[in-house]
Amino acid sequence: MSRPALTKKQKDINPNPAYWDHFDQWWKQDFSWDGLANHEIANHHDDRSLQDYWREEEGNLFPCGENGEEWTRFHLPPHDQAGNTTSKCGVTQQDWALKEWKDWRKTILSKLDQANEYTPSPLSPRKALWLTGCAAFGA
Repeated sequence: MSRPALTKKQKDINPNPAYWDHFDQWWKQDFSWDGLANHEIANHHDDRSLQDYWREEEGNLFPCGENGEEWTRFHLPPHDQAGNTTSKCGVTQQDWALKEWKDWRKTILSKLDQANEYTPSPLSPRKALWLTGCAAFGA
C-alpha cells in the first residue's frame, strides 16, 4: 500500500487499501476538465483532446478535489482522494430524473455510437477509446 493508513471517511467508502491504491492511480491521470485537455484521443485522425470531445459538457461541470478541480458528470468520481463524497455518490433511481443526470444514459450511448462509427486508418486498426477516464462506478 502506497498511502498511509486509511481515514474513517475512506474506510466508510471502501476499507480495502487496494481500492484506494487503484483510485490514486486513476486520480493521477487527471481526468478533471482541465486534465482532459492533456489527453489526446487515441487513433483519431486529428489532434483532438478528450476535452474537445466532451466540449458540450463544459457548462455543466461539478466540483471535486482539494484544489477546486471541475469534472464532467461522466468523469466525476463518487469521492475525492480524502473520501469527501460528490453528488455522484449514491445516485439512486430517482436521481436519474434530476436535470444534471437526466440525459446521462442518452449521452453516453451517443458517445459509444460515435466511437463505434469511427473507422481507424489501415495503419492503426484499433478503435479509438474516446471514453477514457470515465468514472461510471456502478452507474
